Amino acid sequence: MEQSRCTDWHTIKNKVAIYNVNNSEVADLTSQGFGVIGSGGLSAMWALIHLGYSPSNDMKKALTLGLFAKFQAEESHGVGESTDVVIVYCNENKLIIKQVDQKVIDIIRGNYKSLLRTQKGIVEDTGKKLTLNLD
Repeated sequence: MEQSRCTDWHTIKNKVAIYNVNNSEVADLTSQGFGVIGSGGLSAMWALIHLGYSPSNDMKKALTLGLFAKFQAEESHGVGESTDVVIVYCNENKLIIKQVDQKVIDIIRGNYKSLLRTQKGIVEDTGKKLTLNLD
């Protein structure tokens, strides 16, 4: 990425965006600040909307939501568990690219699994408590 592009980033005013990286190009595909593609794209988009992603989220929350969306997408055919995550930002007019440690990804995956178990349990409990009159 060109150095001049780094100086243009100040216009986002410290907002966090989740980007799709494909063929070495970065694209922000929606006005919400995130883009999704592929067979898991709809699942990922749903997760980001449902869990309240916003460009005003701090970096840790955005990372968590981005990975939750990726993990939700894995429910779709053809989306594997393997992933690389990088954080790209400017500091003192220098472009910084940091790879997220696998331990961090694993912690977030564990919390996602806990959330999923809780949601499935609530659905199951709700269904058991219902009384339907289908006459």
